[in-house]
Amino acid sequence: MKIVFTLLCCFYGFKAICCNCIGESSHEIEFIKSDIIFVGSIRSSRIVKIWSDTSYARYIYETSNSSLSYDEFKYQSRSFGPLMMEYIFKIDALYKGETSADTVVIRTGFGNGDCGFKFEFGVNYLVYAINESKINYVRPKLGRTEAELKGLFRTDICSRTGNILIRQEDLEFLIEQK
Repeated sequence: MKIVFTLLCCFYGFKAICCNCIGESSHEIEFIKSDIIFVGSIRSSRIVKIWSDTSYARYIYETSNSSLSYDEFKYQSRSFGPLMMEYIFKIDALYKGETSADTVVIRTGFGNGDCGFKFEFGVNYLVYAINESKINYVRPKLGRTEAELKGLFRTDICSRTGNILIRQEDLEFLIEQK
């Protein structure tokens, strides 16, 4: 009986959050959806935590008697937010959007069911991305302000982001749009 209960809990007791895009959208649709489109390559990468800076999270910190600073505590806490990959891209060609530098920050998941795109160093990519402030989180915006999200963009495998070698049709379309 314990085995049956355990199996039922495993299959029906948890709501899974995973990638659910079906097929590939057209370059026309991606052009409309995206806030920034560029060709570039990775300069650096790191893992970041998208911290839920809510009053409840602050309450947990304040009642924990932790010797850590609030920033250290929230990064080490396993609760209150997902981990993501953050890449700094050098922009070689900008097709849509604005940036004040020749680099841009792109966030994505890890690529194991979370729709994250697995970027590799040394490869040129065509990246379609949206402003981080437009992302619908499990908890809306995780308590972050528009100012904190400015200059951050998000992409995933559901967009047409990909190796430039297989996105030549997209490049032709983007050149026509300029």
